[in-house]
Order: sequence, then structure tokens, then C-alpha cells
Amino acid sequence: PLSFRIGPLRLGTIRLRAASLEYPFLKLGTDVSIPALSREDFEGYEVALIPGHPYELTPPAVSLTNGLIRYVRNLEVRYLVELKGTFQEYLKRFSSKKRRELNRNIRSCAELAGGTLQWRAFINAVDMDKFYTDAIEISMKTYKKAIGCALPETPEFRNRLLDEAQRGAARGYMLYAVDKPIAFVLCRVEDSTLVASHSGYDPAYSRSSPGTVLYYLIIERLFEESEFTHFDLMEGSYWHYKTMFATERIPSAIMLYFPLGTRNLAIVTGHYTVRRLESALVRVKHALAAFRKGAPAG
Repeated sequence: PLSFRIGPLRLGTIRLRAASLEYPFLKLGTDVSIPALSREDFEGYEVALIPGHPYELTPPAVSLTNGLIRYVRNLEVRYLVELKGTFQEYLKRFSSKKRRELNRNIRSCAELAGGTLQWRAFINAVDMDKFYTDAIEISMKTYKKAIGCALPETPEFRNRLLDEAQRGAARGYMLYAVDKPIAFVLCRVEDSTLVASHSGYDPAYSRSSPGTVLYYLIIERLFEESEFTHFDLMEGSYWHYKTMFATERIPSAIMLYFPLGTRNLAIVTGHYTVRRLESALVRVKHALAAFRKGAPAG
């Protein structure tokens, strides 16, 4: 989905059949000007998505390359956990206040499960089918369902997920409250990096922060297993758990490639214009708030 919105005001959404690049983020390099594909790669697809590309120089929002329109939808920060050293050494980077908060949430989730944390990793295809069923149940309860970003509930996605699990390219993790699934994280294996591609938690248990607790448990296990060099939490500076757990923060461009054409030019320029308008309104709002704050009383 490509949503057109200004703050809470939704102007509309265009749904496009997209192909997404799956390649280790840390191996892409920082030169976003190198064409990643050509028009011949679009058979059956309307748009190609690069979900995150490292960069040093800020790329232009819209550019033409190789007969394609390259649209930088967002400039974000990619959050990664470097799995170096021991988990205890990793925990030392947290403040005492943050460690107390994490321990409190861990105890709360343990109480939900009868006194001991109940969670599980799903590795093979048989287990992954069970994971997918439970993860869908959770995902449909989250806000992501309303904005079209929930875990895909399609036979195609399920079959692909099972195939990836069979090849060792996908893993699932689930947290429970007395056998009831309350949080999940679905991951892809990309070379020496484990990527958290989808996650969610049951909002009925939000006071216990089950999603944060599950990420904590996954990171602890990854340090113990020593199989990967990084745990990629992907973009999202608005998510507190990512800024909290990450040891590396890398500028990242989320890019869309469209075949050059009138319709696609209209889509890109329209979306970019709405984004610019939203940014201008936010600046005006902040300026007015600062003015009111500094204005003399009376």
C-alpha cells in the first residue's frame, strides 16, 4: 500500500503489486545511484521495493535512471544489534533504570504464563505452519491490520514462508500467556544477519510489553547461539524498543522503482507533493507552538 495522508487525515491509498529486494542490508554499499534493476525485471509487478539501502550522501527524492523512476519514499534509520561479545556485556550498555524496567516487564510476562516465561522458536516447516496460524491471530488484532500492514493472510505468503523455513531461511518466535500466543516475531535469514521482518503483540496484554520482552529473549538466545553477526530490527525510530536494543544506527533510504510512464509519474509526484505539504504543515504547527510559548501573557 502507498498511502496518501496528511497527519491523521487519510486522502487515499493505492495498492500496488510489488517485488521486494531480499539482500543483506549491510552488504548493499552506500551508493544508491547504482541501478538495482531494469524494466525487464518488472514482469507481473508494478513496482520494485528496496526496503532499506544504506547511504552517505542524501539521495534526491525523485530521479530517473535506466528507464525507471526511482522514488525515495522515506529516509530513515536502520537499527541493528551487533552480536559481539556476551549477552551480559551487551546488557551493560543499558542504564540501571532501563534494566529495572525490562526486568519488571519480564516478571509480568512470566506471571501471565504461571510464573515462568513461556516462549518458543519455530525453525522447520512443520513448526512454521503452526507459528503462522498463531501469528495471524495476533496480527489481526493489531493496529497494523487497519493500515494494511498486518502479516499477509494469503496462501501465497504462507506457502512461501513454509518453503523458506524448509530451506532454513525463515524463523519464528512466539511468547505465550498460559499457552495463549500474545506476541510474535517473524525473521528472515540473510547471510550472517537475522532480520526481524514482521512482529506484533496482542493489545490486551500491552501493559506487560510482551513484544519488548520477546525481543529481549531473542537477543539473549542469539548471543548464546553465536550463529549470526547481527540482528536487524529494520527501520522505525518511532519504536522505542528499536532505539533501546540497537547498538548500530545506519542511515537508510526506502526506495521504490517504477517503470517510466505517465501514470507512474503521476503517482510519484502526487505522493511526493502530499509528503511535502505534510512537512510544511508540521513546520507551521511547530512555529505557532513556539510563538505561543514565547508570547507575553495578557
